[in-house]
Amino acid sequence: MVPSAGKTVLRRGEGHKINIAELARDFGLATTAFEEEQPEKWYLRKWGVRPDDQDQRIGKILTDMHKLWPRLSAGHRDLYLWTAENIAKAERAKQTWNLKDSRKRYKRLSKTAVAAARLALEIAAIFPPPWTDTRAPIGTLVKGLTGLIGGSRNATFPRARNDAIAGASTLLRATKARILRKTGRMNWELVRGLAWLASGKKIELDERTVRRYLEKQRYAKDPVEDCWNRNLDLIQSALRLARPRCEPFESAAKKYLRTPTFSGASTERTAPTRR
Repeated sequence: MVPSAGKTVLRRGEGHKINIAELARDFGLATTAFEEEQPEKWYLRKWGVRPDDQDQRIGKILTDMHKLWPRLSAGHRDLYLWTAENIAKAERAKQTWNLKDSRKRYKRLSKTAVAAARLALEIAAIFPPPWTDTRAPIGTLVKGLTGLIGGSRNATFPRARNDAIAGASTLLRATKARILRKTGRMNWELVRGLAWLASGKKIELDERTVRRYLEKQRYAKDPVEDCWNRNLDLIQSALRLARPRCEPFESAAKKYLRTPTFSGASTERTAPTRR
């Protein structure tokens, strides 16, 4: 339960314009202690909202939030803020994964990994395992090559992008269900505004874009998936050279190389860690 803040809002009247200084006082933006009853303090400070900010758009967002907050519990308010933050995170991940600029580099990286696999096999033909005693450096070299293979596969797969989108979609659906039970409707304009704040005022979203996270999401595929599949046997043979020392890399190959598309765990995916 929010101490006195809700009563202050209700007594102001609909025609009263709330400025940032008043909101800073009510939300305690100038304080440093996080209070579970007022999660907006933590989020607004984290997003860089300053008490002396004169941006009218920020004032409108905070005013809308201030009007809605008395109707919500601390947990429901936290859901609004957390959801907006994850939508902003997903949008940033989309912008980062720009295949138009990076497709050629991913192709070069995958070809380099295939070359590393061939080199590892060639080294093994020259100096067969086991690599012990004076041959220990050979084993270290092969382990480094297998690490390059596994790391390259992870680098070309858009897992961070897909996870961010899946997390935001799952969280928004869960938030909507809970908010509807509480108030009967979602304030989409507020979610949009909070996502803008969470992005550092860098990502502009419209309401339609925000609502799309309620739908089944389309996940990006590995742009060089064909290269990995064509050379699957070669890569796995190279990874087996380092067993048991490089079992994690072989496990990664089995997990990623045989998974051509992102499964997108959808509603079963655990929501991302907030703090």
